[in-house]
Amino acid sequence: VLDRDSTGGVSLPALIDLLGKRDLQGVVLEGGPTLAWSAIRDGVVDQLVLYIAPMLVGGREATGWLAGSGFAPVGRAAPVEIVSIERLGPDVKVVADVHRDR
Repeated sequence: VLDRDSTGGVSLPALIDLLGKRDLQGVVLEGGPTLAWSAIRDGVVDQLVLYIAPMLVGGREATGWLAGSGFAPVGRAAPVEIVSIERLGPDVKVVADVHRDR
């Protein structure tokens, strides 16, 4: 059983720690921009798999793939290393490793 964090949700670092103690070596998080931001903010993401569709979406009413306070200015950006880029029909799959220590 996991205690809730300060926002009333599950503590992702505590969950990852618990799963590691149970010999789980990998977890796939699939959700929206709030979950993505929480996982990156909490430092539990080692790799991103992003799918890019050939369509334009944006503006004040369009949420990006990360919610939360983000990484502005650019100097605070989280560096990633692109591992692979693959075309899947009209879409593009990008795999990138997250480097929290840089």
